[in-house]
Amino acid sequence: MFCLSMPPDMFSIIALHLGESGLSNDNNGFRRLIIEKPFGYDMESGHELNQVLHSSFKESQVYRIDHYLGKETVQNPAGDEICQRYF
Repeated sequence: MFCLSMPPDMFSIIALHLGESGLSNDNNGFRRLIIEKPFGYDMESGHELNQVLHSSFKESQVYRIDHYLGKETVQNPAGDEICQRYF
């Protein structure tokens, strides 16, 4: 699981490098890319970023989250998994 919490102009560079290195390939395991908003600077840059992400990751591997709503889940994914087992 890769969580990108940085300026939007870094998302595409990192996603491309993850793809080129083979780390986005989920054939041999669980691979997810979590991107915290803002997702681009405007509608056009958001669409461009989507195209770049899809060159390395499948849509089902990409999660776009709001920083405040996703913070606890990203920081403690194991706790979330345990809670889901029991409830």
